[in-house]
This record gives sequence, structure tokens and C-alpha cells, in this order.
Amino acid sequence: NRDIKKAQLLAECVGGTGLGLDATQRCYEEGYDFLINATPVEMPIDPSFILPGSKVMDIKTRPMETELLQKAKEKQCTIIYGYQMFIEQAIGQWHLWFKDNFEIELFHL
Repeated sequence: NRDIKKAQLLAECVGGTGLGLDATQRCYEEGYDFLINATPVEMPIDPSFILPGSKVMDIKTRPMETELLQKAKEKQCTIIYGYQMFIEQAIGQWHLWFKDNFEIELFHL
């Protein structure tokens, strides 16, 4: 994370460890399951730090396939596009508004 305190707070919520962007090599060496880019930078880390087979998400929606996602595909990572996050958020909001009049299972990607 760009803000170490925010990274630590978020990580505590899921039982993880929060580190700053300056720790990407450490994350690579220790391993990770998910890599999420929520910065405006298209390639926020050195591509060599993308772990093969990990799950990689880029919040950016334009371009749809950022350089980060392209490099992750080359390493057989599972790709999650930014637009997919927005769709899931919209589904959740719709469900909150309409409760029982909504079959949420029909709308997930």
C-alpha cells in the first residue's frame, strides 16, 4: 500500500500483514495469493515480482487490460478486471435496496 498505516489496518481485518510498496521484493520472496493495484500507475511494481499462478486485480478500467494484467497473464495468473469489481459492487447495492426481490446468484460473474 502507498500508506503503510492503511495497509496494516486492512491487513488486520483479514489476518494478514500490511506492508508498503517498498516491500514488494519481500512480498515476492515470502509469497502472496493476491496482488491488487489500486494506484493510478499502470505498472506499480517490477514485473519480476508477479508470482506465477497468483490472483492479480487492477482496479483501473481503462485500458481494460493494463500492463500489470498483461504481465500477470504471461505468468498464468488469474486475472480480475477493474470493471468486474464495479459490477459486483452494483449487485451488492441492488441487493441492499431490493432485498428479497432479487436473486443475487443470477448476477455474479
